[in-house]
Amino acid sequence: SRLQEALKLLARRSISQVTPQEFTVRNFSKSDAFQTVTALKFLGLINNDGTRTDNITKLQLVGEERTKGLQELVKSAYSKLFATAPDANKLSRQDLYNEFLAVYHISPRLATTVVPAFVWLCSEAGFEISTGVEIKNRKITKKLQTPHETKAIRKSLNYTLSGRPN
Repeated sequence: SRLQEALKLLARRSISQVTPQEFTVRNFSKSDAFQTVTALKFLGLINNDGTRTDNITKLQLVGEERTKGLQELVKSAYSKLFATAPDANKLSRQDLYNEFLAVYHISPRLATTVVPAFVWLCSEAGFEISTGVEIKNRKITKKLQTPHETKAIRKSLNYTLSGRPN
């Protein structure tokens, strides 16, 4: 959810240099702020010095163009994962966990945080995702969701939660 907040912030505001302090003033813990900045670098949204990249414009798009932009971001950022497992977005949570450990040589603790972020990003990008993978406190009940079905579920869920249309 912290990554989600950060992406919304970057899409709406023009922040010249993104630092952990930028997020701690927004009630992120120091650890969450550091992890968020690291994730933004990994996604190619900011450079090592915290300056914005042109990829941020993909977050600001709407409709199908935004979905395509997110797909490009995900495929590019996770290129090693997709090279090893071309249908990584369709893997179970357990298989993703194992793939992240093997491909990125990260700690088990970090894998437990990056797997949900990856699944959420895939969902936002309109990729099909696997059964039983929870996204935003809901559980997918079908074997695989098509991008169209995922959008419809997201839209209906947002409607239900807010009590009004998007």
